[in-house]
Amino acid sequence: MTKAALIQMQIGDSLAQNLETARKSIEDAASEGANIVCMPEYFFAAPRVVPLQKFHDETYGEVVEFIENISGDLDLTITSNVIERSGGRYYNVCMVYESGKLIGRQRKVNVTQNEGLWGLGSTPNKKFEIFKSRLGNLGVLVCADVLHAECCAELRGADIVFNPVVSKYRKKDATAVGRIAMFIARAYDNGYFILKAGGVGRTPFARIVGRSLIAAPWGIVACARDENTAEIVTAELDVNLLRKVRNENEALATENKGKEMRESTG
Repeated sequence: MTKAALIQMQIGDSLAQNLETARKSIEDAASEGANIVCMPEYFFAAPRVVPLQKFHDETYGEVVEFIENISGDLDLTITSNVIERSGGRYYNVCMVYESGKLIGRQRKVNVTQNEGLWGLGSTPNKKFEIFKSRLGNLGVLVCADVLHAECCAELRGADIVFNPVVSKYRKKDATAVGRIAMFIARAYDNGYFILKAGGVGRTPFARIVGRSLIAAPWGIVACARDENTAEIVTAELDVNLLRKVRNENEALATENKGKEMRESTG
C-alpha cells in the first residue's frame, strides 16, 4: 500500500525558513509512514517580488539540493517545482525524485498571467510525460494545468498525478464545491489519483490558501481540515484497486462505443 502526504505548509519570510519548515513537515510525514510526498507550488518562495533571474539564481540550486537530499535520506518519492533556466529563458518545472534520484521533470504548460508578466515561458506544445516508479506510474499537472481537460487526458495510464498549486484567497468563494467536483471528474475520467498540495500565507504574487486534497475516481479520499492552516494531509492509496476500477471503466466505455457504432450502422 502507498501512503501519500500533502504538505500544506505555512510560507515564511525567507528561503532558509521555508526549507526548514518543509524539512520538519516532510520528516513528520515520513515518521507517520508516508512514502510519497507532494509539496506546494512555490513552497520555498519568500513573499516578495524580485527579478526572475535573481529569483532563479537565489533558489534553484538550494531547492534542488534540498529535495534530492531529503528524498534520499528518507527514502521518499517527492515533488518540487523550481524555476529553471533553459535556452536563455526561464520555466516553472516540477521535478520528481525517488530515493534521491531524479526520475522525471515536467514543465508547466499553462503559466498564469502573473508568471507571464514575470517572464516565465510557456510550453503549449509540450507533451505531458508519465514516469515509471516503484510506486506505480506517475505524472504531474503543475497548478493550472489541471484546469484543462485535454492536459489531464495526456496522463491517462498514470496511477498517481501530482498537482502542486498556488490557490489564491477569495473573500467570497462561490466555486468551492465546483472545484472539488472537478477534481473527482478529472480522476474519474482519466483513472488516476490526484495529489493536490497548496501552501498557506503569501507568495510573491498573492495571499494564498491551501485547499489540499487527494481525489480518486470514486471521490475525495482526504482533504485539509482548514484551508488557512498548515497541516499534513495523508491517505492510503490502493493502486491495485485503482487499476481494477480503471480497467472496468475502460471496458465499459469500449462496450458502449461498440454499441453506439452498431446502432448507427444498423
